[in-house]
Amino acid sequence: MDKQYDITIIGAGPAGSMSAYNLANHFKVLIVEAQDLPRNKSCSGILIKKSVDVLEKYFDNIPDDVKCTPYETNGINIIDEYMVPQDFPDKGLNILRDKFDYWLVQHAIKAGADLIDHSRVVKLDENENGVTLTIKADSVYKINSKIVIACDGASGTSRIMTNTPKQNKLVTYQKYYNARASIDRSKFYAYISKDFSEYDSWINTKNNHIVVGTIAKTLAKSKYFHNQFISFLKKEINFEIIKEIKDEAWYIPLVIPDFPIVLRNRRVFFAGEVAGLLNPFGEGISIALTSGLCLSNACIKQKSLELTDCAEIELNYNSNLSNEIKYMKRQWKFIECFYPYFWNNVTQNFDGEA
Repeated sequence: MDKQYDITIIGAGPAGSMSAYNLANHFKVLIVEAQDLPRNKSCSGILIKKSVDVLEKYFDNIPDDVKCTPYETNGINIIDEYMVPQDFPDKGLNILRDKFDYWLVQHAIKAGADLIDHSRVVKLDENENGVTLTIKADSVYKINSKIVIACDGASGTSRIMTNTPKQNKLVTYQKYYNARASIDRSKFYAYISKDFSEYDSWINTKNNHIVVGTIAKTLAKSKYFHNQFISFLKKEINFEIIKEIKDEAWYIPLVIPDFPIVLRNRRVFFAGEVAGLLNPFGEGISIALTSGLCLSNACIKQKSLELTDCAEIELNYNSNLSNEIKYMKRQWKFIECFYPYFWNNVTQNFDGEA
């Protein structure tokens, strides 16, 4: 493989693939993905309208193997700490995250980006010509890149490798069940009771499996809350487990207003969750796609990728992204007004653990 690139992207999720797709016609681009593709990503897998709008503008129709049933969802039902439900009927699309991410990265490859998977970036060394990336796969080797775009999420190590302040993190834990329940399977249900989570807990349907999830500061706590939530669901919605299918866990960043959003550290730029971009209740696909698009457009506008150009790229990236950040903060303001318990729990009950 080539050892010199204009831009190397760490992570083949929505932010990384969107960036690579948009950049490949202008620069020599490499995507480095730590896992084998297609790879699993623990996620509710709901595309809100903002995501759908971006996908329809830049990509072809979502293929059938990416979709799962029910494909069209009928919004989110939020149940507060007093067990009072409120329905938000915004429609979305229900997808399988592993197949969705693989579909996106294939578009980036067709556009001209190179891809290596099963390859982990273990070191980033800046020099006068760019960044040297040490990559560990079946062997260890190095490549050079003028700049790096880190899209490796809250579970990645790019912030550590660049001595960027680390993020506060939460652990999501969800299980897939073959089960019965008295719910509308076209809806996503979010509960914000402290009895079931340190953030929120949820139940939704994917391909006839009911998915039940919780979030806390540690995996042990998430599993504890999961058991509490299951006990509640058995009484509340007649949840009857026929068979446990699988479980999965993942990190998400703890993102609330006034938490820092980090877009750059010298020659390394950040997009998606690793930048601190995440909507309330953990929706991240829309802002991952948009941040990847905003950053790549800033690079294309600047054309040159020298260190002296990076500040201008960051300035344009921040400008491109400003409406998305405002949108994210408006959502949080809504949460503050209508769900004060959730707001207080998230903003006050975390002590800086990472």
